[in-house]
Amino acid sequence: MREVQVRDQPASASTLLALLGVAVLLPVLVIALLILPVWAALVVSVVAAAVASWIAWSRATTTVRRLSGGSPADPVRHARLLNIVDGLCLAAGVQAPNVDVVEDAAANALVAGRSERDAVIVVTSGLLEALDRVELEGAIAHQLVQLRDPSLGSATVAVTTVGLPVLLADRLGRTGGSGQRRPRPIRLGVGVDRQTWSDLDAVSLTRYPPGLIGAYEDCERVGTVLASASTATAHLWMAPPIATSVRTAGEADRDGEPRERDLAERIDILREL
Repeated sequence: MREVQVRDQPASASTLLALLGVAVLLPVLVIALLILPVWAALVVSVVAAAVASWIAWSRATTTVRRLSGGSPADPVRHARLLNIVDGLCLAAGVQAPNVDVVEDAAANALVAGRSERDAVIVVTSGLLEALDRVELEGAIAHQLVQLRDPSLGSATVAVTTVGLPVLLADRLGRTGGSGQRRPRPIRLGVGVDRQTWSDLDAVSLTRYPPGLIGAYEDCERVGTVLASASTATAHLWMAPPIATSVRTAGEADRDGEPRERDLAERIDILREL
């Protein structure tokens, strides 16, 4: 079987929040020392860092939902989707997450959440149209199994901490014209081979690898690139949501870090089960 990276423990949400706090504390402290006594400058800088970290934590999932551009699934129009989510949640023993749908022809899905209590699954209308029920169960299982993975919290909080420069660069790139290069996807707080491990966990839940294989084949056929995806949330999507985030199987970045596998290699791994 193809080699899969050892399941690592990425930087925790607490570590990411601490990094943000330090990034806020130091410049605020320097400025405050110019106009305030030392004790007052320390208080102001610590409070500013604490507030920034609290906002980043409390708004993480909400920010991801806003960036995805989805809206809550309709109980009538999306009854099949909601039924599958409820059934798989019972099988997996997890709390049912919020479910959003993005009106986009691409076939893709996203999961985010600091914990099960505020988790959300976002699926595109293209995914719902392209997949049959068995395939959709495989794709949704891929999202739901991540609710049991502590690294989902850090991957979500990464968007509002280390992802802030990416968000800014992404925004400037969109307003600056098509000639602007997109920023690189977030790495810190995101585990190596994270999506591949979720594939393996998903088929252990559904007990039917062909369902997820068929889902990914349909995703490749339809395309996974969304019209308005953000680089800051690219690591949360089931498959690359932006053209520049497409990965070459087994290839490493220039900095030596392993790339996330593309769908073709993930399909090959599933076929070897």
